[in-house]
Amino acid sequence: MQGGRRAQGGAPEEVVEALAHDASLRVRLASAPCAWDAGIVLDDGVNPPDPDPASRVWPLEGTTWVLTEIRDADGAWPLPGGIRATLEITDGHLHVEAGCNTGHASVSLHDDTIQIGPMALTRMMCPDLAMKVEAAVTSVLHGNVPYLLSADVLAVGTAARLLVYRSDLPPAA
Repeated sequence: MQGGRRAQGGAPEEVVEALAHDASLRVRLASAPCAWDAGIVLDDGVNPPDPDPASRVWPLEGTTWVLTEIRDADGAWPLPGGIRATLEITDGHLHVEAGCNTGHASVSLHDDTIQIGPMALTRMMCPDLAMKVEAAVTSVLHGNVPYLLSADVLAVGTAARLLVYRSDLPPAA
């Protein structure tokens, strides 16, 4: 995972207290670039605190990316309420909630593209809007797909169809 290992679960104080009891882990409070981070980082000696919170870029791997908008030749439309579509890349695998069904595929990352193998999806039927979102997602997430990562925004696809995701964590302050 890029960007360092982050402590999971609980309020920041509870996480610090729990980790402080484990002598094998060195814990430090980093500068808090945003509320969700609260500065809790396992000190692996590699990832210093963010010098400029405004320049923070979320790691592509290990972050849950939530679809917020689909863009195509006809314009841009936000994801309809009540429909969730996400993607997460971990250990060479892509995990997706596609609007209706869930799935996974093998993935390899390159400088500006993601190579996505054949996707295995569950096969439920859902309301029309959810199925339309799923069709848009699956039409983009296959083969060699261009991407752009900027702060907490991930854009995947081309001008013909672009999926715009945001980190599930609040944006940097």
